[in-house]
Amino acid sequence: MERTRKPAAAPGTAREARGGRMEGPQAGLEGLLAEYAVTSESGLNLRDAPGMDGAVLAELPRGAGVYSYGEAQDGWLRVRTGRLEGWMLAKHLEELPLPELSAYGLD
Repeated sequence: MERTRKPAAAPGTAREARGGRMEGPQAGLEGLLAEYAVTSESGLNLRDAPGMDGAVLAELPRGAGVYSYGEAQDGWLRVRTGRLEGWMLAKHLEELPLPELSAYGLD
């Protein structure tokens, strides 16, 4: 009986199949609290590019948490939530306080 292997996720796109570890620029996000929460009553679209022309990847409900990385671009933030990454309109995101590093012995 021949076994087939699942292809590994591309670096920086999602959790790797083995061990659930992240690779690429998002690796440092693992274990952190969400930095922003969706504030729009009707939720907020996650798009594949900054701007209203970007394709909608998902709609996140009010209160959903996202990580931000990189600089804002024309009012849009590059974010990651779960296995998805894309762009969200910054004016509909509220910055959440992060715990002090000293709480984790990292000061």
